[in-house]
Amino acid sequence: MTYSNRYAHVAWALLVIFGGLCAADVSGDQQTPAGTGKWPAWIDSDKIRGAFDFIHTDNRDHLATLAANGFNTVLVSCASVDVDKPEAIAQMNKQAGWCAQLGLHFFPSTRLCGGQLELRHLVPGGRAYVDGTGTTLTKTPCPVDPVFWDTVVTRRGQMVARQSLTHQIDGFLLDSEMYGADASNFPGYCLCTHCFDEFFEHRELNAAIPAAADRAAWLEQQGLQADFNEWKARRAEALARATEQAIHQINPDLVIGVFMLDGNNWYYNAWARGFGTAGMPVLAMSENTYSTGATRYLGWTRERLKQLGAHVVLAPGMWLRQFPVENIAGHLFYMAQESAGYWVFTTLGLWMEPEPVPTNDYSLPPPHSSYLDAFSLASAELDRQAQEGEHFAAKLKLVHIQGTPRESIAAAGLLSPAQVKLRTLNPQGRSRPLPDKPTLYSGSAVCYFPVAAGKEITGILRSRPGGHQENVPVYAVIAPSGTIVAEGVLPLNEPVPLKTTAPETGLYKLVLGTQAHFFSASLDMPHAVVAAEAVRIIQQVNRMYFYVPPDVEQFRIEVGTPYVAEQAKLLVWDPGGKEAASAETFELLPAVAELHPTPEQRGKVWSFHMLPTYSANLKWDPQLPPYLAEDPEALLVPIE
Repeated sequence: MTYSNRYAHVAWALLVIFGGLCAADVSGDQQTPAGTGKWPAWIDSDKIRGAFDFIHTDNRDHLATLAANGFNTVLVSCASVDVDKPEAIAQMNKQAGWCAQLGLHFFPSTRLCGGQLELRHLVPGGRAYVDGTGTTLTKTPCPVDPVFWDTVVTRRGQMVARQSLTHQIDGFLLDSEMYGADASNFPGYCLCTHCFDEFFEHRELNAAIPAAADRAAWLEQQGLQADFNEWKARRAEALARATEQAIHQINPDLVIGVFMLDGNNWYYNAWARGFGTAGMPVLAMSENTYSTGATRYLGWTRERLKQLGAHVVLAPGMWLRQFPVENIAGHLFYMAQESAGYWVFTTLGLWMEPEPVPTNDYSLPPPHSSYLDAFSLASAELDRQAQEGEHFAAKLKLVHIQGTPRESIAAAGLLSPAQVKLRTLNPQGRSRPLPDKPTLYSGSAVCYFPVAAGKEITGILRSRPGGHQENVPVYAVIAPSGTIVAEGVLPLNEPVPLKTTAPETGLYKLVLGTQAHFFSASLDMPHAVVAAEAVRIIQQVNRMYFYVPPDVEQFRIEVGTPYVAEQAKLLVWDPGGKEAASAETFELLPAVAELHPTPEQRGKVWSFHMLPTYSANLKWDPQLPPYLAEDPEALLVPIE
């Protein structure tokens, strides 16, 4: 066991044995204050009516506007607050003071991994995440590193708890989206040497630890994958429990919440069990409701969290820019039913100048008064509900915008006949089937494929939740003449077989579309996917192949991510399989690959891969045919 492993192991043992109560309190004050340690009655009676804002919105009048228009809570992103940042703590306390004057509850949030402020604890000697391929993600912490967790989560939570004893601070929120890491979320189960060392000790295994690239396969071969996964989940739960106890030792009444805690994966589920107690449940600050508002997802998620055995109260959020202003009040009111309330992202736009065409994620179109009216209306309806009790009859309506499959596809402008002429690079057809895990898309995509009259068109279409909207992905198969020969919906997580007969010979289109969910297509025939600027690739499991025409002497591929929290790496390979370019996004700066093919490399098939990928927008050089394939033999190119 190395020195660093011994250090991590000792730190972990301390956290487990003492339940986090020994975590360092930098103030030196170990006195436990008086407190009930019970769920706040005001959340049950009034609900959280929350405005998400930022600590740099240093304006009391802005908070006063929120208080006067239906909000009772301010959630403030305190990205620069840390235990060794007294000026940032003072800024947080100033805003807490304003909230106390205005009758607002105050919930500051700190981040798990937002940039150099957190990475300073990882880079010098912390343990970094290792993925299933053995690659070390140098900007992503191991999710069960006790040293990083204690420094970045527990100590900050304790700091907020100490400030809450003398300031109007009602809760501590953890922003789990990792803005400065290699990916916004943990890609899976970390396979770092530290984890394997500790797992081997846990299982009393005497075998040598496999090389990083072999560890995932080794776990499968030894039948230890399930045990390893369960062990990691217990570790993550124990870390969360240690933090909960360390915070509530200082202030038993401080509410704890975690953004995206309702995400159904191993570490969110572990945190849900660890952070919440029967007397003081943890808030699940949902972002899965950002673009959907009040849907059946709320009921499904409450039931799922209950089945986990976790003490969690759901607090759904709304991204204001995703809703017509006339629908906002209804959704907020119904989001608050059987939940902790609601919160909106973000009221920073009310502090900025109105923009008819928004230029960033925060600005709102004019007039701002229409948004303030919506907030006031939702709040007034909740007040009336509390006053009238069982005699209450809701006046606000819940409006979901959706249409039939054909209407949804028509709205995307994709019902027209195919206007391009393509040929296959392999006249003999495919030599092997398409991968079982095809690329996932969001928004809309079009697959082109040539079919002779009388031949069957077969395949498997899949969908996956990506926002939990009431609508589901839709599809249509369009013949060369524009006739729709098959159409329907893709129920979430249910493979849909596609089987229809081609009525005519020519180039067909398979159109897939949705608002926020993900979808994919596997066809048993050569086909190409249009790769225009509108195509959003969510998860690229396999390489994508493309054709470089003989006359193209240079070309450019650009990959951008829409949010700071989402990053991607772009790799490009030449026709011989040699890496030709590598580029990474940085914050909102895209990854750009500039290629200069030699004469021998032109008129050939190249390939690229984006990893890890989430909501990457692909910008394609107009010199290149805008068609991609997941198998080089399936690639179609324009007829010259």
